[in-house]
Amino acid sequence: MLSPMAAPPRIFICYARSDNASDDPSQCWLDRLLQMLGPLERRGLVKAWSDNDVEPGEAWHRTIQASLDRAVAAVLLVSPAFLASEYIHNSELPVLLKNAQQRGVTILPLIVRPSLYDSLTFKYPDPAHGPEEIALASMQSVNPDNRPLTTMTQAEQDATLLKLARRLKAIVETQPAPLPPPLVPEPYQGLRAFTAQTREFFFGREAEVQELVDRLAEANFVPVIGNSGSGKSSVVRAGLLPWATPA
Repeated sequence: MLSPMAAPPRIFICYARSDNASDDPSQCWLDRLLQMLGPLERRGLVKAWSDNDVEPGEAWHRTIQASLDRAVAAVLLVSPAFLASEYIHNSELPVLLKNAQQRGVTILPLIVRPSLYDSLTFKYPDPAHGPEEIALASMQSVNPDNRPLTTMTQAEQDATLLKLARRLKAIVETQPAPLPPPLVPEPYQGLRAFTAQTREFFFGREAEVQELVDRLAEANFVPVIGNSGSGKSSVVRAGLLPWATPA
């Protein structure tokens, strides 16, 4: 039986929708980041996840929260709109900051536009009461806060996005290999006899087993005779022996 392939490490991208809504493709920062990460996704090395991945009909808040908990790293596309977002402030950053502290999730701020990034602190795990509090600027950003992407040439922007992609690649390559799924016993034994170890899948011969039990109560030796392949070994190994030698 083939085991399912492990899902690639998840990168959560935290951003404000208005920072990806420009008519100018060069100013759509989420799209440009996803494009840079595309080759890594195609090879199954990462899964770059944003709220655009919420499927129709899914509960979007629950889906986002589940994705936050699965992420091994997060990219913050920092801008005034990002810092002004109530949902990011209340529902995404507190989870990411908690997971960074408890599980070692790497948070990578990418400075998109000039903002108050270097002046603000955020509380977690509760966005209002903490009790923990941290300044985002205390985390090493991909680019300096005085060199936002919007102040760079396009070549410099591409170089910064490439730097980020390489950092994410390095992060996922150091992740421990996922444990293989536990082996599930195969209920269908084919021509193999059932044994005490597979007795949970042995049924339909209760009458024969009970007859053997009754006869053994009256005699020390009971022959089990039948045609080849009729299930004699299974009746004895998976039916009688577990009864005779209870755990």
